[in-house]
Amino acid sequence: MSSEKISKNRRFFALQGGLERLEQLIGSKEETDMGYVIFDLDGTVICSKHRQLNKPGGSLDLDHWRENCTAEKIAADSLLPLAESMKAIYEAGHTIIVCTSRICQSYDMEFLDRHGLKYHHFISRHETDARADGEYKIARLEELAKQLGFPNVASMNAIMFDDNLEVIRAMVSIGVHCFDATRENARKIAA
Repeated sequence: MSSEKISKNRRFFALQGGLERLEQLIGSKEETDMGYVIFDLDGTVICSKHRQLNKPGGSLDLDHWRENCTAEKIAADSLLPLAESMKAIYEAGHTIIVCTSRICQSYDMEFLDRHGLKYHHFISRHETDARADGEYKIARLEELAKQLGFPNVASMNAIMFDDNLEVIRAMVSIGVHCFDATRENARKIAA
């Protein structure tokens, strides 16, 4: 299959078919080259709402979040439906990047391992990084793209799943197809 046709297929499922089309391509014999598939964690593949508290303006209370990042509370997190898609995409041989705004610790990594959430590249926030999520994710993904020999993240033929509308808008603005994870999880639950 030509790279032009692959690119058209990718645009089709990103813009028209959504995750359902992506899953059809993964499960078929049709040749695809999705490049890289990027997953956020919280609100995308992991439900951690029991640890979250929003400030009156709607932003996340980071102090509360950090206080609730204990081994016991992280172990109480659960998987969202997109976790199964992440596993299937990995098993189909595609390259998975986790890009989370979490400040990760060993408990987080143990949770991913225990639940079979595999990845090839892992990006998490350093505790001193206070950038907005969209700005942070673009910068870190651009760094990874360069490490992998690409001029930028858009040239990686990447698609992304994120629940944060700020991140979705930021990724689309640089040419990365981004699925609304909240909508995709709701669709999978309703099915």
